[in-house]
Parts: sequence; C-alpha cells; structure tokens
Amino acid sequence: MLDSWSCRPTHQRLGLSDSPNDGGQVTRSNWRITLCAAVTLLGALAVTSCYTVEVDSVEEWCAQITGEDLYERAPFWAAFPGIRFLGDSIRADYGVYIDEALMEQVDSRADRMAWVEGTTLHIVNVANLLVIEHDTIIGEWRTGIERATNAFDEYVAEFDADRCFFGGIASLFDTLVIHSAEPDGFGWGDEWTTVILTERRALLDDPL
Repeated sequence: MLDSWSCRPTHQRLGLSDSPNDGGQVTRSNWRITLCAAVTLLGALAVTSCYTVEVDSVEEWCAQITGEDLYERAPFWAAFPGIRFLGDSIRADYGVYIDEALMEQVDSRADRMAWVEGTTLHIVNVANLLVIEHDTIIGEWRTGIERATNAFDEYVAEFDADRCFFGGIASLFDTLVIHSAEPDGFGWGDEWTTVILTERRALLDDPL
C-alpha cells in the first residue's frame, strides 16, 4: 500500500541535499515522515486489535454450553474480538473424549468404543462387555439426548458435566449409532445397531 508513497524524506527522493540551507524542503519532508508513520501505526493497530477465539475442542465447547463468556479469552489488547467454531475439530475431539471414557469403563477390552464419521457419532454398547442389559444402556443414551434436545436451557443445569456431555452430542451430531452385540461363546453372535436422531438441524438456526 505504501510502495507508491515512500516514507523516505522528500528531498532524498528528489535527489536534493541534506543541507540546513534547504529549510523549507526539510520541513516538508518532516510532515511526510510523520504522516507515513501515522498511517503505518493505524494499519498495525487495525490488524492487532482484531482477534478471533477459535473453539476447536470439547473443553472449549463445553465452556460455552455451560455459560462461559468466550470473549473473555481474547487478549486484553483485542478491541474487536470474534469467535470461530470449528465444527469438524470439535466433533473429532468429542469422539476421542468419549472413546477414552468408554474404554476406561470396559478396562480397554476392545479396539475402540467410539468414533466419528462426519456428523454421526458411533459408540459401542458397553453392555457388550459388562453384565448389564443392552436396553438399559440404550435407554440412558436416548433419555440424555432427548432431554438435552427438548429442554436444553433448563437441562440438568446443576450438573455441568452431564449438560456438556449430552448437550454437546445433541448440538454437534445429527445421529448417534449404538452398536450392540451378544457373545455366543465363540465370539460375537447377534449384532445390531440402534439409531438415535438429535433433530439439531430443525432446532438450531445455524448448526455447525
């Protein structure tokens, strides 16, 4: 932008001397130097005053779900902070978070317990490896998502962890697929899936 408006003194650009006798020329060059410096400073302020808080993890997503003002995470010098939600990154982090939690429940007796494909969250029913009814686990997942979807503002407000967990799934994913199986002594016998829709696209104005 400033290439055509050189910040060198005018008399130097015109090949004139630095002699004190050229007082009028030097005075004119001084105000040009001042103007160039002011333009450069304003440009720098415009750039540095803008800052974007990027939300790309479960921790940051849960923070805004449970009421934290994410603008406060911007540095003090940011006069015009913004927030950018990276949906794919948040979903991927959710998959890792849930996989680790479920693997802990089953003592790591599986290759994986959760993964993400686009806006679909897949989980393995822990009842496959624990002494508990499959329908009990499926019912808990279904109830949590339905409560988060139908009454999110009032949903388990006193339990931030639950609100984050099911509220995050309900607002980030279109579908939850639960993979269930019954062992038959030689491996896995009957296998089936349960699909739970979150309906987030109908409820949110601009879903990620």
